[in-house]
Amino acid sequence: MGVAGKHYPPHANPQQDSAEVTDKMKPADERVRQTSWFGHLLNRPEFAAISGTVLVFIVFGFGAGSSGMFNLDGVINWSQVAVYLGILAVDACLLMIAGEFDLSIVSIMFADRTIISGVGDLAQADPVSNALFHGVAFHGLFTSLAHMGIGKLLDSGEPLVPGIPKVILWWLAMAAVCTFVLAKTRYGNWILAVGGDANTAKNVGVPVKRVKIALFVLTAFCSCLFVVLQVCDIGSTAADRGLQKKFEAIIAAIIGRTLLTGGYGSVVGTCFGTLIFGVVQIGITYTNVSSDWFRVFLSVMLLIAVLFNHYVCRRVSQAQ
Repeated sequence: MGVAGKHYPPHANPQQDSAEVTDKMKPADERVRQTSWFGHLLNRPEFAAISGTVLVFIVFGFGAGSSGMFNLDGVINWSQVAVYLGILAVDACLLMIAGEFDLSIVSIMFADRTIISGVGDLAQADPVSNALFHGVAFHGLFTSLAHMGIGKLLDSGEPLVPGIPKVILWWLAMAAVCTFVLAKTRYGNWILAVGGDANTAKNVGVPVKRVKIALFVLTAFCSCLFVVLQVCDIGSTAADRGLQKKFEAIIAAIIGRTLLTGGYGSVVGTCFGTLIFGVVQIGITYTNVSSDWFRVFLSVMLLIAVLFNHYVCRRVSQAQ
């Protein structure tokens, strides 16, 4: 007979204890690679471009912060330079991810200018083209802000910055759509697959030719949009306004960490690359530095981007 109220421990299970000890001593699965948070950031395509943008803003914040560069009119000034290039660079990014280049941008832009300059007066009288391309957006809002003291007023009572140029809205729309397509759709996966290995992509059913043709058509559309917005903004056309844009768009994509070999890149990083381009090009005029240094700075940024992209390729090959 047992003693009432006395507690006896349960019987131990040797097999269960042995299994628990074995699980604790089992090493981590070697197929699962542990990555630090900094390594995860380095693997993001847009990390280098965002870091470069922050650095450029810090440099010009100290060097030209008191010159009005970051006032509302100054921000609109260098933003327009960045977004005009950004319209071309977004498509250049997608085309480079697919492993292709298009150096015919200038020729397309020249043909577009010849056509658009001939119908410019007719388009200006069209209410649809006026709503989409001419003038600025949110004029009433900026007028109210200027009367509240947030912006500057001219002697005529109009604000110095009448609104947001429509080229900025077009660039934001294109960047958002292309980012979504590349990251969230099947077509974006096709673009990455075609740039990674076109033969393998073709063998698994990806329409390689159709993807590339669509991207070249997008290049023509972006070039035409660039010309339409520029003619509507400036009011005239000149062939030299598109000079070197094909190389500048590719440079902006490379600064945004789009690989020259294809299969890797980011539309967001390219957008930050164009922002660096616009800030440096206009920011130098707000300082006492000669504008000739702009090309030097751009060359240094390109060299750093290429070296960083080479480092990423080496990391990827080692991981495989």
